[in-house]
Amino acid sequence: MGLAGAGILGFKMKRRIGSVKEFQFVDASDPMSSASALTLAISGWVTNPDEFTEIWQGLSATVHEEVKCLVWEQDVLCELGTMVSNFLYNEALVAAVQFAVKKSIFSGFLQVAAGPTSVIGSSQMIDNEWSVAMNRTDTAGKLLAELLLHGAQGSRPVSLVGYTLGARMIFIAMEELEKHNRLDLVENVVLIGAPVSSAPDYWKWSRCVAGRVVNVFCEQDWLLYFIFRTTYLKLGVAGLEPVIVPGVENLNVTEELELKSNYHENLKVILDALHLYS
Repeated sequence: MGLAGAGILGFKMKRRIGSVKEFQFVDASDPMSSASALTLAISGWVTNPDEFTEIWQGLSATVHEEVKCLVWEQDVLCELGTMVSNFLYNEALVAAVQFAVKKSIFSGFLQVAAGPTSVIGSSQMIDNEWSVAMNRTDTAGKLLAELLLHGAQGSRPVSLVGYTLGARMIFIAMEELEKHNRLDLVENVVLIGAPVSSAPDYWKWSRCVAGRVVNVFCEQDWLLYFIFRTTYLKLGVAGLEPVIVPGVENLNVTEELELKSNYHENLKVILDALHLYS
C-alpha cells in the first residue's frame, strides 16, 4: 500500500494485498461543487466496467459533497454481475427461491422446487463466484480502513455509501476502524442491500458514528435469500430486514425496486426519493 501524491486519488496499490489486485478511487464530483465534505461511493456487482463510475453520476449534486467512487476487482465483479443478471431473469430459479421463502425451507430447496439440472448448475456457479467476491470484499474492507487510518481523506468529514458487496466492504471497514478506536474518521454510513448479518452484536460500531447510519433493505431481494439460504438467514440479513439497533435508520425500498436485488440500476431513484443525506 502507498500514497503516491496527495489524497484519496493519489492512492496507488504498490503490490497485491491478499486476494485484492485492483483498488483505486476516481473523481465523480459535480464540476460546480465546492463542498468541503467528502463521500466515498463503493459499488457492488456490476454488469460492465463503466458502471463503477456511471451509476454514481449526479450523487455529488444530491449530497452536496465531493464524491470519489471506487473502481475495484473489475473482472470478478463484472463476472458476478453477469451471473446475477442471469439469475434475476431465470424464472425457474427465482420461483424456487420464492417458494422456499414462502415455505421457510431452504435445505435442498433447489432439488425440490427447481428440478432442472441446468438450474442447479447455475446455482452452483453463482455460489462459487459469490464466494470469490466475498473473499475479495472482506480484504478490500480492511484496505479501505487502512486508507482512512493513513489520513488519505485529509481532515474532511467522510461519508461512506455502498450497495451490495460495496456495502459489505464498508461494514468490514467500520469494524476495523472500531478496533483502532477511530470511528471518528467517518461521519455518515449508508449501506444498501448489505450482505451482512443484521444481528445487533455485529453493529456495535454504529453507536459511535457521529452522523447517520442507514440500512437500506428490500424484503424481496431473492438473490440474498438464495446466497444466504444455508447461513445468515437464521441470524438475519441486513439487506433483507431492519437492523434493530439504537441509532440505525432503516429504509425499506421493496416497492422502489422493479427487479429485486437490482440496486445498481436504481441507485439514483433510491438516494433521491429517500433523501438519505437530508
